[in-house]
Amino acid sequence: MCIYSWLNSLSLTNPGIVTPIVAGTTYEGRQIRGVKISYKSNNPGVFIEAGMHAREWIGPATATYILNELLTSNDPNIRYIAQNFDWYIVPSANPDGYEYTHTTNRLWRKTRSGGPVCHGVDPNRNFGFHWMEGGASSNSCLETHAGQSAFSEVETRSMAWYIWSISRKIQVYIAFHSYSQLLLIPYGIDSERVSNYQQLLRIGHKMAASLARRYGTRYTVGNIVDILYVVSGSSVDWVKGSIGVPFTYTYELRDQGRYGFLLPANHIIPTGQETLDSIVTLLHETRLSPGEPTLCKVSNMFHVGIHACEWIGPATVLYILNELLTSNNTEIRDIAENFDWYIDRLWRKTRSEYNATCYGVDPNRNWDFHWGEVGTSPDPCNRMYAGPGPLSEVEIRGLSQYITSVAERLDVYISLHSYGQLLMFPYGFTEDPVDNYDTLSNIAEKAANSLTSVHGTVYKSGPIISTVYPASGSSLDWVKGVLNVTFTFAFELRDNGTYGDLLPANLIIPSGEETLASVITILQQARDL
Repeated sequence: MCIYSWLNSLSLTNPGIVTPIVAGTTYEGRQIRGVKISYKSNNPGVFIEAGMHAREWIGPATATYILNELLTSNDPNIRYIAQNFDWYIVPSANPDGYEYTHTTNRLWRKTRSGGPVCHGVDPNRNFGFHWMEGGASSNSCLETHAGQSAFSEVETRSMAWYIWSISRKIQVYIAFHSYSQLLLIPYGIDSERVSNYQQLLRIGHKMAASLARRYGTRYTVGNIVDILYVVSGSSVDWVKGSIGVPFTYTYELRDQGRYGFLLPANHIIPTGQETLDSIVTLLHETRLSPGEPTLCKVSNMFHVGIHACEWIGPATVLYILNELLTSNNTEIRDIAENFDWYIDRLWRKTRSEYNATCYGVDPNRNWDFHWGEVGTSPDPCNRMYAGPGPLSEVEIRGLSQYITSVAERLDVYISLHSYGQLLMFPYGFTEDPVDNYDTLSNIAEKAANSLTSVHGTVYKSGPIISTVYPASGSSLDWVKGVLNVTFTFAFELRDNGTYGDLLPANLIIPSGEETLASVITILQQARDL
């Protein structure tokens, strides 16, 4: 097989990094071969299996594309996952069948073991976990024939033994199949959820979003039974149910049926690229590696409570502050330890007196950048009174002086308000786009998606003027326009108006959790640019 010749060459050209592995044997006497990639000891393991069903050629092609990228790519995200995980990649788990599709029957699916009437067993129905409980057949002539017993096939029996032998290393197991554009979570025997289903689903949606970003290819994510059909005796169910590998996914790769198993060759590289994008996201989300990449430290500032009635702002930032100090979550520890944080709990409205009957100035209309132009009022009794002049309020003068003093260190500025469920960026005084509009828009959209993934809360993202209303003299516009801080965002937190500024206390922690998820995304994106 050409794949095997290429695998042999990799160990010769990458000594000390690529090691040949034999993951099993076959009915016709072939070896089930693959490679291990390891740049350093004590890495967590990722196992990729492809070609279990012989006719699904895009699986082996995708596995070999990813293997090549892990060894040759200069992309820093790919270099990181290559060097901080050990990779066990088996491009053709059914080499007898794969060879048969090249010589005799292009659409052959099963192994090539002999039978009384018909040849072959479906290897993805032959693993010893809930074998023959559904979605499988005892009829040897059917494509889903599960064999005479669990592990009756030498391919599944020997491969299971190999996986078991390295099971303490394996934290991620990925199986490539085709077609349908699905990302499947165990189990296939029924709709019962695995213990970490919500985690797998949350990560799966992020993987699908990453996959779609390059070419617009859309994947559906969910439990095998719910979005495909009943399957018993599959490799991923056995890996999850018998070994307990935490992160297990099956890809049903391109396409959705136009070409089916006969996917044209010009789809191979795009499929490999987008699939690798999603695996980068998977490993970033799981953060299994004990080591972190060497990164520049970015400074981040939170500014909250400038509108005193918006209690959820201070509550949310205090929740985030506590998490930064106490959480054991790997992503939170990452942003806590690799960013400098400046958190200001400006909790009260101004109380200055400019009128005999009305007190105070809207502090978020009092900053010295396009002050008093739109979305403000000259009336001291109006809630958007901008003051008699820019920086008239001692609070804003003091805060602006402090922010200016640390401006050279600031890369990210975040302002929390409520309510409206909006994620905004400058400007509020004009419809002219900010200089890095596309970057901010892209990050805001990703951050909003991350926020939604936690509790389903939907945020709208966009520039202030078109997302909420015109507003001049705001802190966000001043920080961007005067100090030129690169990444500037304002949140209008929960809710959409049912409770408004009187948000119940039981929504504080959910609001904090989802906001923190979006902040993680903002900082990850900022760090990568």
